[in-house]
Amino acid sequence: MKMKLRKITSLTAGLTFLVTVLTSVIFYIVPQGRIAYWSDWHLWGLSKEQWGNIHINTGILFVLALILHIYYNWNLIFKYLKDRTKKVKVFTGDFNVALVLTVVCILGTNFMIPPFSLILNISQNIKDAAAIKYGEPPFGHAEEAPFDSLVKKTGLDFKQSVAKLKEKRIELDAPNQIFLDIAQKYNMTPQQVYNIIKIKPSPGDTSELPEVPPPGTGTRSLSQLCQGFTLDCDTITKGLVQKGMKVDSEISLKALANGNELTSIELYDFIKEIVKTTGPSLTQRASANVPLPDFPEPGTGSVSIEQLCEKYGLNTEKIMNQLESSGLKVTANKSIKSIAEQNGQTPLQIYEAIKKVASN
Repeated sequence: MKMKLRKITSLTAGLTFLVTVLTSVIFYIVPQGRIAYWSDWHLWGLSKEQWGNIHINTGILFVLALILHIYYNWNLIFKYLKDRTKKVKVFTGDFNVALVLTVVCILGTNFMIPPFSLILNISQNIKDAAAIKYGEPPFGHAEEAPFDSLVKKTGLDFKQSVAKLKEKRIELDAPNQIFLDIAQKYNMTPQQVYNIIKIKPSPGDTSELPEVPPPGTGTRSLSQLCQGFTLDCDTITKGLVQKGMKVDSEISLKALANGNELTSIELYDFIKEIVKTTGPSLTQRASANVPLPDFPEPGTGSVSIEQLCEKYGLNTEKIMNQLESSGLKVTANKSIKSIAEQNGQTPLQIYEAIKKVASN
């Protein structure tokens, strides 16, 4: 009986360890919570919350099985703690190596030292890409808000929003129906429902920085923020430098704030102040159907192909197709700088390629 229990606990510990590793990998790539819930993210039919539940309960089962495994194999483990003279010694050579590796991993992660920082940065980049792909909610846990409350908070007209939903044959059960319930009733994501009712900007319009930073702003880089709101990244960078800050436009705003001994909100307020005092954005400085200039304007590298085409009245689909046919890997909503890096070129070379296609 004891042998059977030992076998069961060993197998349980092994299987739960594999499941825990699997769920850990999934949490390495899963979008941030606000993105996952807003886009109704699923993997293999399971939501982030369901994967979290599996991770927690499997982890608990693993710990219990491990305790029993240690109990049933104590004599073997005890042998590992003996030195050559067969005396019990905790800090053996093998134990010390294992301890050092563990401590190095903990300290390296805490102080963000390579390669530990690289592992975390890759995960963050995957999550940032998901935020671009699925889109940010208008505010935290917007999917749990009543419809009338969400409309009010986002500055939309209630009657107009209801009318837009009716055009798509979506009916509300009540004005205060939970936004997520509406989406699930019609087999949609909250983001898809919101996209129906939100006011889309006209070509040439530009977004203003809101008074309060949107959810997830701290995880975005300065160049991504400028790209999202069609701002001149070079102008913002120069303005921050003039205030005595050390600026890297490609690191997260949270890291940028920490590096300058500021809070994320304080940094955001500085950026907002610079935007108000430096005048119009890239989009406002030129109207549609204006030919692409011979040389790119400052900050063009942080603008996506989609935004560049909208600004100059170009056919995005045509530009994309011809760039791809020339062997380039392109994504419409990625910055020109990112596309250049992906293709081993400079932003100027990508701009020249777009200009060549536009002139044909």
